[in-house]
Amino acid sequence: MERHPSIVWTPCAAHCIDLMLEDIGKLPWVKTCVEKARNVCKFVYNHSWVLALMRQYTEHKELARPGITRFATNFITLQSMLRCKMALRRMIVGEEWSSSSYAATPAGKDMADCIFDERGFWSPCDEIVKFVKPLVVLLRVADGEKPAMGYIYEGMDRAKEGVKSIYAGDESKYGPIWQIIDKRWHHQLHRPIHAAAYYLNPAFHFSPTFRADAEVLDGLYSVMEKMAPVGCTQSDLMRELQLFSNAQGETFSRPIAKESRTTMMPGKNKL
Repeated sequence: MERHPSIVWTPCAAHCIDLMLEDIGKLPWVKTCVEKARNVCKFVYNHSWVLALMRQYTEHKELARPGITRFATNFITLQSMLRCKMALRRMIVGEEWSSSSYAATPAGKDMADCIFDERGFWSPCDEIVKFVKPLVVLLRVADGEKPAMGYIYEGMDRAKEGVKSIYAGDESKYGPIWQIIDKRWHHQLHRPIHAAAYYLNPAFHFSPTFRADAEVLDGLYSVMEKMAPVGCTQSDLMRELQLFSNAQGETFSRPIAKESRTTMMPGKNKL
């Protein structure tokens, strides 16, 4: 950045979101639930007979599913176990499991206890999956093959609002999760380039819910000043910005440009 003043640097979005998931995983009640799920998966996948029996009851649905990162994998596994909840319970009460030698082992008994523990396992498991899902979705966007810069700023807001809605606006419940998200967002990932990309993303800019508050505009103007082409004046930039915002000019006013706002990635919807 010192050698090239027009270059803007920002930390890896996927890595920062993964750190949010890691911090959430350190919450005592979340950590306990994840460890229980791991123990169940470890027992099932370490014994071929138990694994075959499980697949028979779940119709070949897996409990352990790889995610983008190690911490995303933990939460995706919880989601998979929730989908197989009733199948696992049917397996445990079935004759094949009850008469097997595995059912009498300490690990087998622990697994059976966990599968029938509604309050201590399934209830927190369901809660974790619900409030983590928005972050996992955003992580997929950030780690995908398509350019994600124009979606991070709005995506983070949506993820936070998703967590808030899950707890019906109860700040005592969603507050600790927001604090974890904000810690990484404000200290690492929050950069003017994300606000500018949000403003210039047609999918958001022309949406009824679009908002250009002071933070967004400050980020936009900071990036414009830094990345302005040589010989381009501020009045030139503002004129182009006005054309974009009003969908005017030879490019922005075309029907094909308007139709592609939500179907093409930013920067590609031009002739």
